[in-house]
Amino acid sequence: MLDRVLEIAKSVRMIRWFWLHYLEDQFMPSLDKYLTDRLEAPQPRICVFGTVNRLKIINKVARAIVNRTGKVVLTGWHVYTRKGIYEWDDILSRARVSLLGAGTAAIPASIVRRVLIDPLYYQCFPQLCSKAVVDLTETGAQVFEVLGCYMMNIPMLGFIQISRERFQRWFGQEVVCPHMKKVECEQLIMCECEGKGDCPGRTPEHCPFISTGLPWSIRQLFLLRQHKFVVSYEIPISRILDFVIKDD
Repeated sequence: MLDRVLEIAKSVRMIRWFWLHYLEDQFMPSLDKYLTDRLEAPQPRICVFGTVNRLKIINKVARAIVNRTGKVVLTGWHVYTRKGIYEWDDILSRARVSLLGAGTAAIPASIVRRVLIDPLYYQCFPQLCSKAVVDLTETGAQVFEVLGCYMMNIPMLGFIQISRERFQRWFGQEVVCPHMKKVECEQLIMCECEGKGDCPGRTPEHCPFISTGLPWSIRQLFLLRQHKFVVSYEIPISRILDFVIKDD
């Protein structure tokens, strides 16, 4: 009986291994080629991640990036280009991706809906972009996309919106954390901590990022030099645009 259990466990591990490498080596490169060749949406692309409850905000950020920088923007729902907006469901139905080697093609929509578990797909999705903007005001499936960015070393800007009253209260009090920086001209607060071990881990009363309730398991993924992490009461469009165009 134990041998059978171990055999099943091994097969499950092999299935997970297969789909992860398939996504990285065949599925995403095929989608990348489709975006470049058919939609004229080449790299560098910018991903904008967030929850469906914040879809209006995500769309607003995506449009701002496209209109002001001309860069292609990918969200979990749409592809934004200078020429138009395309729905991912339509793209996944029209595109073809490699399957089990050269000469074999499949419809990606079928694979995504019937085979792949969402966390694995979301984790590999950032492979299609060069930078990511993440709305962390609410958390959902974007945490898998954040992990994917972290694993692939893709620069991220994470932002959290809080009420004007809460922000002004934070902005008006004395800075306790050495890594917290107030930016008055943009009305935002930045976390400039560059390592998990450097975070003082203070209480919610001393850190606006902790006070939002965002779990440490997510916060620590932004504590690297190439990532940006901000709290504001408005969408930090200026900071987002600066992040997108910097070092091009």
